[in-house]
Amino acid sequence: MTHDEADVTSFALRKNGDGIDYVVHNARSTIALGQAREKAMGIHFDAGISTEGLRITDNFSIGDRVTALRFSGDSAAEEAFEGQPRTKSILFSVTERSPAPPPQGSRSPDRSGNGTTGSANSLVTVRITDRGVPTRFQASRRLYVEAADASGASRVCSAEVCSGSMRSLKAAFLVPGRNEVVIAYERATSGRTVLYRWNIDTGSVRKSADPGGLLDGGGFRRTPCAQSGVLLACAYSGPSTPPRVVTINLETAKIATLANPNAALDARDFGRTRFLSWRDAEGREGTGKLILPSAFSGRLPLVITTNSCSGFLRGGSSYLISEHVLAAHGFAALCINTNGDNELAPQFNEKTAVLAPHKASLASYQAAIALLDRMGIIDPDRVGIAGHSFSANVTAYAVSHTRLFKAAVLGGAITIDPWVYQLTTATPDSRRSGLWSSFLNLPPLDQDPGGTWSKISPSLNAARIEAPVLMELPESEYLNNLELYRQIRRTGGIADMFIFPNEGHWLGREPAHAYWRQLRALNWFAYWLQGQRRGPPEMTHEVELWAAWHAQRDRQLLSISLPSDARANP
Repeated sequence: MTHDEADVTSFALRKNGDGIDYVVHNARSTIALGQAREKAMGIHFDAGISTEGLRITDNFSIGDRVTALRFSGDSAAEEAFEGQPRTKSILFSVTERSPAPPPQGSRSPDRSGNGTTGSANSLVTVRITDRGVPTRFQASRRLYVEAADASGASRVCSAEVCSGSMRSLKAAFLVPGRNEVVIAYERATSGRTVLYRWNIDTGSVRKSADPGGLLDGGGFRRTPCAQSGVLLACAYSGPSTPPRVVTINLETAKIATLANPNAALDARDFGRTRFLSWRDAEGREGTGKLILPSAFSGRLPLVITTNSCSGFLRGGSSYLISEHVLAAHGFAALCINTNGDNELAPQFNEKTAVLAPHKASLASYQAAIALLDRMGIIDPDRVGIAGHSFSANVTAYAVSHTRLFKAAVLGGAITIDPWVYQLTTATPDSRRSGLWSSFLNLPPLDQDPGGTWSKISPSLNAARIEAPVLMELPESEYLNNLELYRQIRRTGGIADMFIFPNEGHWLGREPAHAYWRQLRALNWFAYWLQGQRRGPPEMTHEVELWAAWHAQRDRQLLSISLPSDARANP
């Protein structure tokens, strides 16, 4: 419909229904010219250059184009020379495109519903507003649901479900003809969107509907539902339910399926699924989804997937290994959410524990394993973990500082090593420069008289790592893990690494990469937790190499444990 000279990065139906607004950056020819010019003149080294392994030019694919990726702000990746976003419009009654000023937050969709509703005495608007102070994460402020009448007088909903982080407080929708608001809320990144009804006049809040899953299709920071009159149209998904389009009646709370594009996948047997919650040793709540084989006997090996268990389960936030695939091959699979309330914790100070969020996640994993052990479901001596992004760091810390896991898969870079500090803070304004103090609470390397880095670094504690570690990394991040890989191998541990070219942090642009990555992770857990050699012929040499390393390590351990006379006379 657009035939634009620039790529369309997002679009939305206009609120009055007369057309489409869409966002573009510079034309593709303009971007290509800028990149060609800097190749000829020399590329200026600044904070936009990735020093973590990504090539400087021709390092990313967009469709059939190969382009250059740059970083801006804390972590946002963008195309070099793409310029500022601009909003254009297509009106259904005409074919000519007309420029329009960019809306507020053009990169983040409006989450406040249709905005107005009539009542007997007033015209009411509702929005989700920021009334908080900055918290641990720069973009995470406490949000509130606020309603205002025609005179400008406003009311803020005071109920617990009316405030939270951007991951918990999803959206607010006015009920037409009533001074009532339906609020979409997700508690502690639980993976369940619950609808509540707030009466603006009385202040009362009651539960309206609990579909048992998410209403945003799964994923990060997506806006649930679009409103048309009394109906919401939402992308519903659950742990074993692939995304489908449903309607929700705001007056009756009735939910109906509008379209099911994944009917064939939906019809498959995904084993037994249940929501779990627990509390760690300090009383913090943890949540997750447990997938079990349809039929099993005895205690099962367990694989924990991590970070975010949104919608239909495909391996946590990074799709390292599908929980349903694990269950189909005889594992118990538990996807554990990182508690979204951590985002609203106060800013770090000198009294905050080093790696506080990481240690909290590890405590949650320990409590979950203990719970499944008490339930008689899992063998606590055969537990593996797959970690990506934040939880890749938790996983690296866990295997180097505990004996909780017998096998691990890292899907992304770690940041809690001195090597990475040196590599990624090449300029004072490097995108990771604030990470160490604002999130990890770690001192600069040259201001660490207490040896904090040496105590927490996975690489500097690699000799303690007993769990075999598989690293399946995007090309843009593999340098961050080189020191950990080297130290594990140097100290006699087992580590293997595979690098996927032209991939960014989430490593999901090419289906072939996703396929082989998941299959290799399954083979890894099958070998180390089940004692099985599996996989297609193309991977036979990999499993044989693991077996050779396994036998070599066993011989080394035997020589260490035997007395000297026994070693002399085997």
